[in-house]
Amino acid sequence: EEKNTALHPTSSPPSRKAAPSREKEPISEQRAAPTSGWGEGREWDACAWERPVLPVLPAALGGGNKREGIKARGVRGSSRARLGTRGHTEHNQRWGTTPAARNLPQLSRFGDRLSGVPREQRAFQYVLTHAIPGDPHHILHTFDQWSYRCEHLSCVGPLKGKIVERLLCERAPRTVLELGTYCGYGTVLMAAAMPAGAHLYTVEPNPRHASVAEKVIRLAGFDEQKVSRGPAGRWQRGAGGAEGGSTQVELIVGPSEEVIPQLRARHGLHNVDFVFMDHWKRCYLRDLKLLEEHGLLADRATVLADNVVFPGAPHFLQYAKTCGKYRCRVHRASLEYCRAIPDGIAELCYTGGR
Repeated sequence: EEKNTALHPTSSPPSRKAAPSREKEPISEQRAAPTSGWGEGREWDACAWERPVLPVLPAALGGGNKREGIKARGVRGSSRARLGTRGHTEHNQRWGTTPAARNLPQLSRFGDRLSGVPREQRAFQYVLTHAIPGDPHHILHTFDQWSYRCEHLSCVGPLKGKIVERLLCERAPRTVLELGTYCGYGTVLMAAAMPAGAHLYTVEPNPRHASVAEKVIRLAGFDEQKVSRGPAGRWQRGAGGAEGGSTQVELIVGPSEEVIPQLRARHGLHNVDFVFMDHWKRCYLRDLKLLEEHGLLADRATVLADNVVFPGAPHFLQYAKTCGKYRCRVHRASLEYCRAIPDGIAELCYTGGR
């Protein structure tokens, strides 16, 4: 009977103790109000961006990604509400594995609307505050810090920038054409690596970006003490004070399909030894054919094209490999400031169909 009683107890098992109820804190207390310039009516402060506060994102912009801890109504967890240097760098390295990677343009416009200041202008204010004037390498490093810690910029970046610098030093071109100035990152990088007496022509279709690039060019050493700006809009930086031994940079504002046919007549560019394409990827093939049609490519000229793997320029690569005018190779790398996303730079050597 004792065994039966133990196997089949007549009394019900003791009830579990109920866990103490925790009242949810109001959402307003869970999320700290942003202290940077994200609020309405506040002037943006570049120093506040050293530890940025992520804005509340709607679900359409990737805000419903639970793996990153972001919900549509706010940021889950106080440790992820504010990303410091290490946290935001890790977030950028994982950027390509999240739905937000497909919404970078939307996120950029969303930030512009919240702050009232364009992203490129915010980056320049940060560079102006933290970079050493007249030091091109420190200015580029400051741009890299902004892109890693704060917001992504579509610049060539430090990894692929080393490839561009190495090829410039090997080729030592006298005339360089850049298509897509953007913020002036690539312009400063190439101007610092070019030999004395060389000319750099850079084309930017967006006047707002060109305005930022002009300030960056001056900040990198092309300031009032070293600049002579003529009617053609040239910035000249002296090299050792020798006459004629200087590097000249000319910023041309306008669409590339309109500027390229006028390079010889209006800007005196007869042949170009080195071309760097970093503008709209769908325009790579069109602009390459324009350079061929107007005879602007010198014999054995080098053409570099960024982002041919991601987001990609398949028609451009197919033409370069099959037309018989170029020797083509792709330097494998990763997307600027996103190590998880593979990318590459295409290097074309123009042979003129020989």
